[in-house]
Amino acid sequence: MLAEYKVNPYSTWDKEMPRIVEDPRYVLINTTRARKDVFTNWCRERIVELKVEKEKTRKQDPRIPFWGFLKGNASAKLYWPEFKRKWKKSSEMKDSKVPDKDKEKMYREYISRKWPAYTTSLRDPS
Repeated sequence: MLAEYKVNPYSTWDKEMPRIVEDPRYVLINTTRARKDVFTNWCRERIVELKVEKEKTRKQDPRIPFWGFLKGNASAKLYWPEFKRKWKKSSEMKDSKVPDKDKEKMYREYISRKWPAYTTSLRDPS
C-alpha cells in the first residue's frame, strides 16, 4: 500500500499519514502505534533497497553501452566527425555521462583494432 501511494521513505509518519488514511487497508491494523511501527519498518527496508539499487547503477560503467553501439555501427569508411553527424540522434551519442572527447577516443581506438590495415594506410601515405 505504501509503495502504491509512492510514500517517501525519507519522510516522517506525520507528513505521509494523511495520504494513506483514506485507504481501506489502513484500518486493518488496529492501533495507531502499530501502524506507525509498520511504516517505520517499511521505510527502513525501502531505504536499504534504494541504496542497493543506487550501488548497482553506480558500479556500471557508462562507457559500456557506447562500446556496444560502436560494435554495431562503426565503420572504417567514416571519420569521427562524419560518424558523429550520422548518429547524432541516437541515445548513445546523446548520453552526457561520457564526454565527446572520450567518445572520439573510443571510436578511434575501436576502428584501429577492428580494421588495423585501414588505419595504418591512413597514417602511412606510401
